[in-house]
Parts: sequence; structure tokens; C-alpha cells
Amino acid sequence: MKYLISLALFASSVALASGGAPKAGGHGGVNLDLMAAPQPDRTKVLRPGKIEFESPAYMEKVSGTSATLKWKAAEKADLYNVQVAKDPAFKWIVAEAPLHKGTTYQVSGLAPGMHYFWRVAGIKSDNDPLYMQGWFTFSAFETVK
Repeated sequence: MKYLISLALFASSVALASGGAPKAGGHGGVNLDLMAAPQPDRTKVLRPGKIEFESPAYMEKVSGTSATLKWKAAEKADLYNVQVAKDPAFKWIVAEAPLHKGTTYQVSGLAPGMHYFWRVAGIKSDNDPLYMQGWFTFSAFETVK
């Protein structure tokens, strides 16, 4: 088998170097179809759509020690990855729900007078694993005393 693959690569490179192109059925008696990669199911590689936030608005002041985060349902998403942190790099996460159902999330235990950063990404659970999660959308709010 190793010999056949090496021979196929050699035949392909010789054909391309001489200006020819390998044919689907093979070139020079060598079947190049042995090296064809399987194609992914196109319906399983479309990431969920972008998240649109409803509230709190960017840098809105929220009173108390809890906040309700709301967003619109993303196209093709059936779950959401929600994170709330004390820093914009999300190193100091204070709340997290990696497989959250629904488009609202209640975060509590917040300190007054702080800035909090939050982000949400849609998840399509039946997608190919490399394409399950969409891109994060970011926002921030401030707690007041």
C-alpha cells in the first residue's frame, strides 16, 4: 500500500511538472482516487449566527448585586455559551454557563461599583465538533451602589 501511494504521488508530480493534470480515473495506470479526502456534511459545518444583545446595554449601570443578561436567539443555535468576568480578557470569570438553554441568564453575587464584561456564543449541538460554537459577542455593564 505504501508503495502504491508513493507511486501515485510520483505519477501525479510527473504529470503536473510536464504540464498535464491527473485525471479522476488515474494517470499512467495509477488510480489517484485512493488519496481523495472524505468530504464533510455541509449542513454540519455552518456555525450558529451572531448574537444580538438586548440588555443590559453596553456600559449600562445596573443596581444591586445581580443582573439579568438578555439576547436574541441566534440563527441555528440551540444552546449558548455564557461567560461573565471582571476583566475584558476573561481571565477572572465570575459566572459561566457553557451549555445554557434559553436567551436570558441571571448572574448574582456581583460587587457594587465594579465593571463586568460578558460574552455569549451560540452553539449548534448536532454540528461537526469543529463548528459547534459560533463566535462570541462581547459587552459590558457597571454595578452601582
